[in-house]
Parts: sequence; C-alpha cells; structure tokens
Amino acid sequence: MITALHTGFHKSELRSLTWGKVDFRNRLSRVEAGYAKNREARSVPMNELLTQTLQDSTLSESTAPVFRNRQGQPYRDPDSAFITAVRRAGITDFTFHDLRHTFASRLVMAGVDLVTVKELMGHKHLAMTLCYAYPALDHKRLAVEVLSTGM
Repeated sequence: MITALHTGFHKSELRSLTWGKVDFRNRLSRVEAGYAKNREARSVPMNELLTQTLQDSTLSESTAPVFRNRQGQPYRDPDSAFITAVRRAGITDFTFHDLRHTFASRLVMAGVDLVTVKELMGHKHLAMTLCYAYPALDHKRLAVEVLSTGM
C-alpha cells in the first residue's frame, strides 16, 4: 500500500513491478508501456519513505517481482491483502484505487502543479487528472482564510 500511495500506480502496474525496474541510485520506479493503462512507459521518482521501504525488502534478482505473498509467489491480485489491512484498520468504503486518488489529492494540496501530477499519474489529458484530485475540507478552509487576512 505504501508503494501505491507514494507512486499513484495502478494495481496492474504494481503487479508488474520487478526489482529491475526499481532504480535506487536515481530513486526511480519504472512502469513499462505494456503494463501502463495508457500504454506509455513512465518513471516515477521515489521519495525517501518509499525508497527506504523498498530497500528493506529488496531481492538481488532483477526479474523478481517486488510484491510477493508469504510463499514468495507474485501476487495475482493485491486485493486480498489490501482488504484485510483496511478491515483491520477499521476503515470503511475504501478501495485500492482510492490510493491513486489519495496520491493525486495529496500532491495538489501540497501545492504541486497539475501538469506535474498529470505526468506522474500517466494521464494523457489534464481533465483526467482533475477527476482524481479532491482537496480535503480542511484544505478548502485554509484556502478561504486567505481572504480574511486582508490580502
């Protein structure tokens, strides 16, 4: 879940991620065109938290999948582990795809421009990116407080 939340990757992109596509030196994770929803390869920078998380579980084989079950087999579908984690956390009405929306929303609320968010998410059109970014109510409150400061 950390990788999804910090890259905005689709489930299929996460399932296809191998250690050979994780570049720790340049702090990039790469999605190949064949696994990207829009069929275009892209690289997403890795922040410090994601880099450290992945380094803690790395394998030496470049073809080995990053995400494996307890038996060391690649996940066919990460939903079972995700659903268990969400249930244990007491979260309701939350899907794996919501992590992608959270990724976009957090970036926008942190002041990242929409064009950069679009590129990170692999969208072809800005309109699609706008469908993903939902500012939180507290963020909206802070925005309108600017008006009371006398500009």
